[in-house]
Amino acid sequence: MSVLVLRGPARMPRVLFVATSQGEGGIERYSVQLAKRIQARGVETLFVCAPSSYVERATSDAGVPVRQLRLRNSGDLLAAHSLAMTARAFGADIIHAHSRRDYVTSALAVSQVRLRNISRKSPSLVLHAHLDRPLGNPPTLSGRFFQATADRVIAVSRAVQRTVMASHGLDPRFVPVIYNGIDVDRFSPPHGAPRPCPQLSARSKLGIPASAIVVGMLGRLDCKGQDRLVPLIPRLLANRKNMRFVIAGPGDPQFLQASATALGIHDRVSILAGSCDATAMLPAFDILLHLPQSESFGLALAEAMACGIPVITTDVGGCPEVVQNGVTGIVVDSACDDQVEHAILHLSDET
Repeated sequence: MSVLVLRGPARMPRVLFVATSQGEGGIERYSVQLAKRIQARGVETLFVCAPSSYVERATSDAGVPVRQLRLRNSGDLLAAHSLAMTARAFGADIIHAHSRRDYVTSALAVSQVRLRNISRKSPSLVLHAHLDRPLGNPPTLSGRFFQATADRVIAVSRAVQRTVMASHGLDPRFVPVIYNGIDVDRFSPPHGAPRPCPQLSARSKLGIPASAIVVGMLGRLDCKGQDRLVPLIPRLLANRKNMRFVIAGPGDPQFLQASATALGIHDRVSILAGSCDATAMLPAFDILLHLPQSESFGLALAEAMACGIPVITTDVGGCPEVVQNGVTGIVVDSACDDQVEHAILHLSDET
């Protein structure tokens, strides 16, 4: 097992982030925020990402330097060579790969740099495991490959750590758990600072009455359980006529919109497809609902709790590690819609 060592003179390390995914999910949002925060601490940072991607736009807006990389597949040798050249030119001390598709490419790039820098400093490689899935396939072979090339694999939850260790036979010291962090001050003012009341403004922009009980969902429209909520809405409205629902996030909204129309509830549900600013959206909510069938962490849960918003989530992946059932939120059986309905009605009584 390799040991994470920063080689070279004592100075702030230069960190090269890699995330070439085209999506706009938790992985992308978190990696951009992490790069921004690290740079603000005086660390020289460079972000390698796909052209015309959310990550490219977001890192540029955050003032983080960007280099484009076109990655055809996870074993793209040309992309690995290009990444190695970028790492050498930047003088990277750490290459930090966030997307699963970038792990092999980053490992090959680091190996190239190390071969050419035998007598000089070479970068360390950190793989950030954001998904509750194996790092690659076949598991045994990929585990040996990453153990030989990477210095650490960071798991965002114990659920992810268990999956990675079980899939690849890796030592827990090689796969430490570092939970995702959020900038709490973005969602809740520091202690002693005046607390604004943005709820009316947020609801006004959505066309929602101030007196409504608002149940909201944030995240990619195809994988956070939005399709489970819509069929429950008629039953919820039968008990709470003043409820409104907001479903927001990137993805195709057509299926959800068609379902809402078929159920005759389209006037009670706002389905907003596209980039979603949690800091602007969350103040409109009374309850955050997060119902994935697979989840490594759940950034929306932490962000909602930072706003003081009650949360409901499923007992899968890292969600029970983020939400303590009955204390910081409600954790329901991932297969039981009745529990979801009862949890929403219970929390609506508390608002």
